Amino acid sequence: MCVSPNITSSLNDDKLLTSATERAYEKITSDWLFRLPSNWNIICCGKKLMYSDIRNRMLERGYSESSVFKYYNGDGGVECDSPIIYLTVKHSVYDKVSSYPLFIGEIKKQGTNDRRVLEGKKRQAIGNAAPDRVAKNYEIFADFCYNCDCNFFPYNVFLHGCDFSDGEMTGTMRGKLSPFFGDLNVFNPYFDNDIGMSLKGGCCYYQEGDFTVEQLYDYVYKCCEEGIKYFLCKFVEE
Repeated sequence: MCVSPNITSSLNDDKLLTSATERAYEKITSDWLFRLPSNWNIICCGKKLMYSDIRNRMLERGYSESSVFKYYNGDGGVECDSPIIYLTVKHSVYDKVSSYPLFIGEIKKQGTNDRRVLEGKKRQAIGNAAPDRVAKNYEIFADFCYNCDCNFFPYNVFLHGCDFSDGEMTGTMRGKLSPFFGDLNVFNPYFDNDIGMSLKGGCCYYQEGDFTVEQLYDYVYKCCEEGIKYFLCKFVEE
């Protein structure tokens, strides 16, 4: 049976990002766990973010049931390309354990014109499948993280392939991504504002060549460490 190169690449990307995330989780836990308050913990969960978790957070923030269930009804969820890393905090005042994402990751490859040129075929128009998928998932992860009652937004997207070379990053492509992330290839795991549907933030990295596990590891670790420092300032120094 022949397997599409795009499917093979996607599977390899998932494995690469998962490996980098698991390695970063082990290192961040080793470096930080015993420096955190005793009622804090760092955990690495599965790849699926359940709609029920988003509903619970939004209802706690005062959203109406009708508006919440309109978008997040049923037992489904959204699948990430790597495990999600969380910081858990047991708030003594509420006697409740809250979880705050430290890293949410997606990786997508797009573009076949490099291969088509080598095969003597005509170039195709630049596609938008990866940015469209990111735009759809962005809203879900933004709803989840924004309703953690914090400004930290650790959604990291890694886009690669010939469609993301400097010469191919068209105005249309940037126009699909910039309204969500702002500047691209910039470390910014925060919401830039808190005006409802105008939320903007997170990190979107792009390059033509494949990401290495070392690159991804550095991005994951940096995001987790930034999140830990943010929550220490938010909950301990207040």
